Amino acid sequence: MKLLLSLIGIGTAIAPVLTAAPIFDGKTLAGWTGDTDGYRVENGVLIGKPKGRHIYTEKEYSDFRFTFDFKLSKGANSGIGIRTPLKGDPAFEGIEIQVLDDAAEKWANLHDWQYHGSIYGIQAAERGHLNPLGEWNHQEITVVGDQITVVLNGHTINDLNIAGAKPIDGKAHPGLHKKKGHIGLLGHGDPVEFRNLDLEDLSQKPLFDGKTLDGWKSKNRDQHWSVKNGEIHFDGKGQNLITEQDFADFELQLEYKITPGGDSGVYLRGTPQVQIWDPEDTKSHPAGSDKGSGALWNNKHSTNRPLVKADKPSGEWNHMKIQMKGSNVTVHLNGTLVTDNVPLEAYPKKDQPLPATGPIELQAHGSPLFFRNLQIREYPSVDAKPVATE
Repeated sequence: MKLLLSLIGIGTAIAPVLTAAPIFDGKTLAGWTGDTDGYRVENGVLIGKPKGRHIYTEKEYSDFRFTFDFKLSKGANSGIGIRTPLKGDPAFEGIEIQVLDDAAEKWANLHDWQYHGSIYGIQAAERGHLNPLGEWNHQEITVVGDQITVVLNGHTINDLNIAGAKPIDGKAHPGLHKKKGHIGLLGHGDPVEFRNLDLEDLSQKPLFDGKTLDGWKSKNRDQHWSVKNGEIHFDGKGQNLITEQDFADFELQLEYKITPGGDSGVYLRGTPQVQIWDPEDTKSHPAGSDKGSGALWNNKHSTNRPLVKADKPSGEWNHMKIQMKGSNVTVHLNGTLVTDNVPLEAYPKKDQPLPATGPIELQAHGSPLFFRNLQIREYPSVDAKPVATE
């Protein structure tokens, strides 16, 4: 994935902006399947014909940000399918985001969850943000894990975590919790125009290929860090293992295992750290190890202790999920929330802003370590400003 960098000033860390790729080439319906005869292309615009029905991307997507422009005809009814199969009703076998001329008299008596931007049958959208009929609208649909966010003309009109969502239309929605599927333009026989259909892939990607240390660096790396049986092994004698790539906002998932008395951590944007240590090691109890792993140990102003202790005993694998957005960090350890949206403070120069981008580091702290299944999902960065921690 290409990264675009905007320079703010010499010596200032810059956040990357993820680059979207077009899923409509402006000329043909290459890459699409379904009722392709129900659409035509004219001057870079994809136009649904009268009686045009559903078309779908040939590719499937799991986590993404889909942006597009659309223009409605009077009384038009359409939809956007996400994580949908190619067969069946996408509103139920997948998820449908409603596209509708809300002001049309014939739609005056619909249910709230049938108007524009609603997650059909699941949650109603905030109304009143469509441009006047005949004008172009810009919409963004972001899907990451269980979170679905819809932004229309700069206004967030729907934001839902579907993990605990229940249908409000009284019908079964077996596709609500699908993790992957096609994107669809769900024509209902009314002319609707689309252009600038772009997609940013936010799916998880391996940070470690399970075979080599490609993409990672460390002083005398191969003397102390190695790969065995799909795991990264550290002998306890070298320095941090550092990604060659920098990251801004992301979700990182990994598994780690430590030996008795072990101590490590995960640096975010090159900044220490999400703490990893052995809660049963009495020697480090004065420093807080008895409280457990997963907190931002170097914080001085915000909390540096976990909400609860969720560690497994030394010698067992732990699963850690780290989410970083702006300067704030959320950590789940073995499925338990241990750090909840806490600012990561710059270290050691606490008077400096937290870098807006930087590497991920696996901390070397004098004890053997084991890591596996490192996966990362990059979030879109809204801007490229350095993040202050105070």
